[in-house]
Amino acid sequence: MKTHEVGNVVELKSGGPAMTVNLVIEAEGNNTIVDINYINLGFKKGDVVCSWFTNNKLEEAPFKAATVEACEE
Repeated sequence: MKTHEVGNVVELKSGGPAMTVNLVIEAEGNNTIVDINYINLGFKKGDVVCSWFTNNKLEEAPFKAATVEACEE
């Protein structure tokens, strides 16, 4: 499976808006407070936190790495 990087533009495999990867959980192998919070919610190394706009409102949410893929250019 391809790993995601901060700044990549992705979308859900099931469809939806283009999203920007803001955080890759445990990307550097450091367990920061942010990583630990997501890990406690059931996310694992390589999962991502993305942001996107809905009606000019900035949204943000975590996603399992297997559920997102690079957007077609």
